[in-house]
Amino acid sequence: MKNVKKSFWDVTKKYLHYAIIPAGLLFGILFSLTYVGKFFHLKVYDLYSNIKAKPAEWDKIVYVDIDNQSIDAIGRWPWPRSVMGQALEALSIFGADKVIVDIEYIDKSELQLDIETYESVSQYGTSLPGQQLMEKLVMNPDRMLGKSIYEAGNIYLACRGVDSTGKENADDLQSISSSFFYPLKDKKLAGQLVQDKWMELPVYPLYLGAKGVGYTSVDYDFDGVVRRIALFHTLGTNYLMPQLAMSALMDELGADKSNIVIIPGQHVLLHTTNGDIKIPIDDKGNILINWSNPFKDSFTHLPIVQFINYYNNQQYLNKYANIFDKETLAKISNQNVEIISNLVKVKGKIVIIGNASTSQTDIGSLPIDPYSPLVLVYGNVLNTIYQKAFLFDVPLWENLLLMLLFSLLILVFDRRIKSAIQEVLLTLGALVLLVFTYLAAISWMGMVFNYAMTFMGIAITYIGYVAAKFIRFDKEKNFIKSAFMHYLSPEVVKQVIDNPNLLNLGGERREITAYFSDIQGFTSISEGMTPDVLVGFLNEYLTEMTDIILSVNGTVDKYEGDAIVAFFGAPLIQKDHAIRACNAVVDMQKRLIELRAKWKSENKPEIIVRMGINTGDAVVGNMGSMQRMDYTMMGDTVNLASRLEGANKFYGTCSMISETTFAVVKEEFLARELDTLKVIGKDQPIRVYELMDRMADASAGNIETVSLFKSAMELYKTQKWKDAYNSFAECYKKYSDPPSAVYMDRCQEFIKNPPPASWNGVYVLKSKG
Repeated sequence: MKNVKKSFWDVTKKYLHYAIIPAGLLFGILFSLTYVGKFFHLKVYDLYSNIKAKPAEWDKIVYVDIDNQSIDAIGRWPWPRSVMGQALEALSIFGADKVIVDIEYIDKSELQLDIETYESVSQYGTSLPGQQLMEKLVMNPDRMLGKSIYEAGNIYLACRGVDSTGKENADDLQSISSSFFYPLKDKKLAGQLVQDKWMELPVYPLYLGAKGVGYTSVDYDFDGVVRRIALFHTLGTNYLMPQLAMSALMDELGADKSNIVIIPGQHVLLHTTNGDIKIPIDDKGNILINWSNPFKDSFTHLPIVQFINYYNNQQYLNKYANIFDKETLAKISNQNVEIISNLVKVKGKIVIIGNASTSQTDIGSLPIDPYSPLVLVYGNVLNTIYQKAFLFDVPLWENLLLMLLFSLLILVFDRRIKSAIQEVLLTLGALVLLVFTYLAAISWMGMVFNYAMTFMGIAITYIGYVAAKFIRFDKEKNFIKSAFMHYLSPEVVKQVIDNPNLLNLGGERREITAYFSDIQGFTSISEGMTPDVLVGFLNEYLTEMTDIILSVNGTVDKYEGDAIVAFFGAPLIQKDHAIRACNAVVDMQKRLIELRAKWKSENKPEIIVRMGINTGDAVVGNMGSMQRMDYTMMGDTVNLASRLEGANKFYGTCSMISETTFAVVKEEFLARELDTLKVIGKDQPIRVYELMDRMADASAGNIETVSLFKSAMELYKTQKWKDAYNSFAECYKKYSDPPSAVYMDRCQEFIKNPPPASWNGVYVLKSKG
């Protein structure tokens, strides 16, 4: 039977590598569907968005920013709509071709008092009837801005799509739908694209003079980053509604609005005066934006306050021109010339007005900038489409093809690998080639591979092939691994595999941290359990604790009933072995809290485990005979760790560490000095500490306990017994602190029977615990 099994195993190993590539491809696909896979893909995409070749910037795009300079000059945002009207009129004067206003004017403005007229009437009086006077005194900002929009004739305003059907602007929406929105010929798109049931228009009369309207909502990926945007929503089942930038671009390109072809997952086809344009989109109708640069580093930017100031200056000059002398007029004109030289940059341009101040809320995360004004989206949408610098997600078969080609390439070369160094070089070479393949694809062809799918698929194929070689040619190493993995961490097993001579008999002196643990009252606990229940319970406990020890690369020496003996710092050299040991103790005590809750619900004992650790020199190595050996530790360091575990009993504590351990870990762990002890078997006293938690995780209660206990200990050491008693009593009363109760008893004893003058604070343990 043994020969049959061996023959089957040999056949399996021989053909195992043929299944590696399909397994790698399948794993890559599955990984790409997970949250981690999607997150990985998006972050790699963001990286390439920053390092790839940037698209050329369309010089027709100009940003007129509502920036900090403008807000400082005009006043707190939002401004009166009449101010925006002034800016729009100035833009018209300077010949802006199209103006996109990324501000929602959905609600009506409050009427305002014309201060100048009011002061004039107050000073000189008026003969106007009441009604006419009111019309003179009261300004309607909406009408003023509407007039500016109407006269400009090239303004594109923001609207807002909503899920619920409204009635407030029903007549307005019905009357302008055919003007601003496009007929939806393919009714199936209403269920494939984002569908808005209703549209909140700019307030009357703003929309009457608008050239177009469009929605401003952006699409966030699940990690909160804007990478793509829908070019069209459906309005009900009858109309296509453009994104605000798209509304202006349709006019700029002379696109046929009645014949827009949208195939989700493929493209948007526009018939323009200069030919057809195919815009790649995903299955939701989103375009993947090809970003140029962060906000201030891309396109032309002008502060809006310059246009407002120009408008007001001109109004002022026109009104008071007959008052000034020629010299003053010339001076003012020269100042205007300096301003005009900057403002003429908008002539013939597509102007985008948006809030770019640091105090605004319309801020979002983009692949090229984690904190950017979202108005940057509009310019990049325009630029991506006009420059035809499209990016698109490659289909599944192209991802699979890339994985297959790289997998085959790696396998062909890996067959010639003779050493570990060559294996590393092949890995690095393949990784570099893959990185540059991704970069070339997105930079020059606009191809966006599924980075999670392809990278993980190739990686798993390579790892699988290496693993197959490992299985095929390394029987001895597999045996070692299976024999030692139960009490050594994976990294230690790896060292033993790489150097089997470690299994030779012998030892070496090395600094380590020794660990001992024991279940409190286990004898009485075991007497109340049947053998099978006891074994199952004990195995569960030992498995949980062992996993934590191995997780920090500790080594399990042995199990002695319910006791665990382990050490850190051997056979692997670990400079931070004391920190690893303390991390293991903290994690084990926290895990025990969770397990006690579980065991309580199962009517099992809620065990308390005492642990002791000590750092120092010990002899470590394989001890035994050639037929049977153990990798273990010996020496005083080991014995003291065992004594500290037992000493917990006298203080009501669970985790005790020596002064040598504390000296190493005191910056990272919260611990308090418990006592200066002379343990059985040791002539020299040693200071011991209770390990309470990681410093970063310590609770306020633990921190205060340490502080109160420390103050009490200082009084105790100076033999101020009554004061010390009161301090310990305060700590005990507040936190039911067992060590404080121990010291309260000692203080009472010393009050009755003071220690001799030679008392040095050392406490001698009478038993091992």
